[in-house]
Order: sequence, then C-alpha cells, then structure tokens
Amino acid sequence: MRVERQTIWGLPAVGAALFTIRVWLAPLESLSGDPARLAAFARAWKSAPEEFRAYKRLDLYDGLVAAFLARSGAVDAG
Repeated sequence: MRVERQTIWGLPAVGAALFTIRVWLAPLESLSGDPARLAAFARAWKSAPEEFRAYKRLDLYDGLVAAFLARSGAVDAG
C-alpha cells in the first residue's frame, strides 16, 4: 500500500515555492489488525472510478488485492 501527501509552500521572502511529496509504504497485511481501515481500503478499491483505475493500472493488482481481502474477511466490505 502506498500513500502520498503532496504539499506546496509559498516562500515569499525568496520569491519561490517549495513542493514536497511524502510517501508512506506499508504491506497490505498491516490493515489486517484494524477492521475500520481494512473496510475503508476495500470500499476505496472497489469504488475507484474506471478512469482512475486505468491511469493507475489497478487491474494489474486486482487478483492480489481480491485474495488479500478474502483472506482478511473483507470480501463483502463496502
């Protein structure tokens, strides 16, 4: 699982802008111990718009994610 937080800061003293990206990586298994986060992930995965799924190539991971959700008991989440 990859999560990004992007920020942009104006630096008026120097007339510039600072763009940052913070990335967190965690295995899907890290969701197993938190039913609320697991259900939120399952809903987000299943409801992602087709344009977004195509852009991110989520189809490449559908089988792996489906197997994880089934193992974790989240098949019917969302």
